[in-house]
Amino acid sequence: MKNNKPEIFAQFTAGIFGGTILGIAGFLTMMVYGGNHGCWSFIDSLFGTAGYESCGSFGAVIGLLAGTILGIAIISKIKFTNYLRTAIWFLTGSFLLPFLYGVIIFWPPFGDSDILIVPLITLVFIIASLIPSVIITGIINWRRFFGRK
Repeated sequence: MKNNKPEIFAQFTAGIFGGTILGIAGFLTMMVYGGNHGCWSFIDSLFGTAGYESCGSFGAVIGLLAGTILGIAIISKIKFTNYLRTAIWFLTGSFLLPFLYGVIIFWPPFGDSDILIVPLITLVFIIASLIPSVIITGIINWRRFFGRK
């Protein structure tokens, strides 16, 4: 019987990677849009705020869900020789890419300790990506979990 645990772990980490990257991108993009143009009234009422706050939250949620689904779907279609190494690269990228982006955004002079918030925000997006990644990976692989292929 083939050991599918590394493949399932790679799918899980691909969901975390995609959710983190697209969640942050959606958050920043929609926050800028909402700050410049205002947000749609149904989104404002949904999140209970207005402008960049509601658009940023909406962009984060949609980006997180879309990134998780995309990450898992793409990794499910590609066959790798070493799934464990792929999973480690995805986890490393989940932490490293948003951190580097935050450093570039706040480069120089890092006034008011702005750089200290970057690891915290990255961690929040990673934790938020865990939930849909677990659910989607579980749905895709439920037969493997119970011994059937």
